[in-house]
Amino acid sequence: MSGLSRTNSPSASKCHVFRDGGEWLVFLADQGLLFRTNGPAARMFRSNKYRTPAPDAASEPDAWAPTVATVSPTNLCGQACIYCYGTPAHQATEVIDLGFCERGLELIAANAARRRAPMRVFFHGVGEPTARWSRFTQCVSVTEQSAARHHVGLRMTLCTGGQLSESQAAYVADHFAVVEVSMDGPSDVQNAQRPRRDGKDSFVPAMRTAAKAAAAYKEVSVRVTVTDRTVARMPEFVEFVAEELGPVGVKFGQMFPLPWVDAGVCAPPDAKRFIRYFALALDAGLRHGVNVGHPDVSIEWLAAEHQDSDVHYCLTATNRLAAFYDVPQEGSAPPKLGTYGWHDPTSQTLVIDQERRREIAAAPLDQACVTCVCRPACMGPGGVKGRMPRSVSPGGNDCRGRIGALQELLRRKCPARPVVVQAKGESRDGRAH
Repeated sequence: MSGLSRTNSPSASKCHVFRDGGEWLVFLADQGLLFRTNGPAARMFRSNKYRTPAPDAASEPDAWAPTVATVSPTNLCGQACIYCYGTPAHQATEVIDLGFCERGLELIAANAARRRAPMRVFFHGVGEPTARWSRFTQCVSVTEQSAARHHVGLRMTLCTGGQLSESQAAYVADHFAVVEVSMDGPSDVQNAQRPRRDGKDSFVPAMRTAAKAAAAYKEVSVRVTVTDRTVARMPEFVEFVAEELGPVGVKFGQMFPLPWVDAGVCAPPDAKRFIRYFALALDAGLRHGVNVGHPDVSIEWLAAEHQDSDVHYCLTATNRLAAFYDVPQEGSAPPKLGTYGWHDPTSQTLVIDQERRREIAAAPLDQACVTCVCRPACMGPGGVKGRMPRSVSPGGNDCRGRIGALQELLRRKCPARPVVVQAKGESRDGRAH
């Protein structure tokens, strides 16, 4: 994901304050400062005096020049995950047009050259991006050629279920800087929660894909969807990944409660339980050299400068340019909700409705989200704004889980100060006097 949607609200803030026992954690994201303090000081930082107003989008020049894109080659998928959030959209059988992909990425590369910035491209989607392998590799080649033609740096990320052959896994390891493999744990959990449609084992291919990328010294993350049945096993999963893959990343995210998923089969973990076991997983990661995190929130994400675009730039399989890479409830229909561009096959041009783009960017936010600490996760490209199921609400279970995960990450960046107990007749360094 690549940026924060702007808000016109003057109450938006990059100062985040958490209570932590008898102390308070204050994170000033603008300056990247994190420290502990007392209650009165924390209340001062919570006041408007220390809030940073968001810029007024209406008064800013329209400098839309995205250098970050998501390519969603297809909505098809060979797995049948029990909690799948894209089930309706898997009805769509379209594959992205190569000409559309080429022209869409040419714009990104040209912007990167003008801005003297690298281009970043994510292969993702509500389906499995590698499901139509030949078109996937063609899109990868088009991306690399666009970067080379404009002499800009390129960083490609693949988010995949990892159901690849050995040669396909080697291709991924060769071409991608970042490989995120969705794998929910050891074989018993993986095959139960993320089975293949053909009934074959889903664990071995996913592990092979991650291992190939790790052996090639790429940035590897195992993305774990946590359900109510697996939440207590999170620390175990960290130890398992450390043993099988070494010092890679593990990102724990909560399952979304979706209307088409049978709650008797699986349900989201309670936020409090998720936070408790997330904390234990963080500790296990520190012991085993595994970078444990959350897929949607991090300290770095809050502190980063997000100026790439005011809306997401996603090339979808329906040959639409969309603000959100997945709109699951729209099923097999083109993504009307976030569409602001399309490919004209007759003229072989990319048509962008800039007025519609500005309308999407200026859409009002839910007031509960304006100053919420996990707003970057929701308001970033592909985020919750306008596209996730209605059951995902501000301040709900998932929101509380993200905020709790962020607090645990902050705690470990800023450990509690030791309490020095001075015995009678001793100095603070323990010597008698």
